[in-house]
Amino acid sequence: MPDNLLIDTALIPGVVSIFAAGLLWFIGGADRGYAAAAGAIGIGFITGYLVILGPPPAPPTASMQKLFYVVAVGVILGVLLDLMRPQPGVTRALGALAPLVIIGWFVWRRLFAIDWGHDWTLLIKVVGFAIVAGAILASLYRERGAAVESGVMILVAATGLAGLAFFGASAVVAQLSGTIAAGAVGLLLWNWPFSRHGFGAAGILGAGGALMGLAAILLFFSEANSLALVMLACVFLAAPMSERLAPGRGGFARAIRPFVLAAIATIPALVALGVALLGRGQ
Repeated sequence: MPDNLLIDTALIPGVVSIFAAGLLWFIGGADRGYAAAAGAIGIGFITGYLVILGPPPAPPTASMQKLFYVVAVGVILGVLLDLMRPQPGVTRALGALAPLVIIGWFVWRRLFAIDWGHDWTLLIKVVGFAIVAGAILASLYRERGAAVESGVMILVAATGLAGLAFFGASAVVAQLSGTIAAGAVGLLLWNWPFSRHGFGAAGILGAGGALMGLAAILLFFSEANSLALVMLACVFLAAPMSERLAPGRGGFARAIRPFVLAAIATIPALVALGVALLGRGQ
């Protein structure tokens, strides 16, 4: 990877995420900032987007342009909500509904143009994506001191998505997926070996919105393998298994659990890449 591409995709978003997490934590204070800090991943993504693609037009027309506004609004709304400390059910409900809003904005013109008598494929993909992505985002919510779990899964999923984007002939999605991964690393540096933050609305709508937005672009606007994307979604099933393999609440267990989680989550990510590679050869 050329040096300037590495800087744009990883270094700049990662450094911005580190500072943003600290700033959001400081602004929110001990009682509220722990949840808002996860918005740093979305801020890192926005920074990387601007560096790689520049400012999008307003109003946006293409899905990639719309994604910038999806993440920007998600981060702002999420931080404000986290500072108000909503009930966990409210945050999870927003996560569950966010993919429906994203995909509706991305493909509504195509939905209205469907020949309902012959082509149900697009509708099935839209409904399936909204259900799966909504369940994933709702599951990302974590209370204080548990941000590392969601951060690791976001990191692995974003890295896997970058690989699928490569096989799906979408270099921009691959680069932007890298910015999400770099932002997740920035947040994780604050949370290891002792996790300090939670993963609230800012993380779900910012990082989650960016990840699901890029996945939607691959699914609906590229040659990416749909089955591979389904396999990649299994990354978010890894947390319960890591709890079983690295049980306990002691310092060593907490320090080692992120690595166990990353190893388990990497398995479906590698399977997804294998499916994409095999599908490419057919």
